[in-house]
Amino acid sequence: MRVVIAEALKGRVYGPDDYVFLNKGKPYTHNALSLIFRRTREMAKYEVTLNEFGRHSWATQRLEEGWSFSQVSMFLLNSAEMVEKKYSNITPAVRKAIINLHSGSCLKKKNARK
Repeated sequence: MRVVIAEALKGRVYGPDDYVFLNKGKPYTHNALSLIFRRTREMAKYEVTLNEFGRHSWATQRLEEGWSFSQVSMFLLNSAEMVEKKYSNITPAVRKAIINLHSGSCLKKKNARK
């Protein structure tokens, strides 16, 4: 799998939060993408649905691009107050700290199994 992703990303300029969905040039069906996400979620031990993941990723990316809470809320069909409450504390530093915390937890579990 790493070889396929490395080949797809060769020469490509992308940000740390970009995601790649490869399927030999064809779009994934909802069922196929749901299955891939479920398997990945289980391996990562995350408790999140594909819908939640997509909404949160999309909202976070738009806010980082400079969209207002009101603009994001219109697409999520939430109030601007709710969007601000959920996303105002998510910064690149917070996100990095969460990822590092998760990585450290996974490493501890892996070492404990040895």
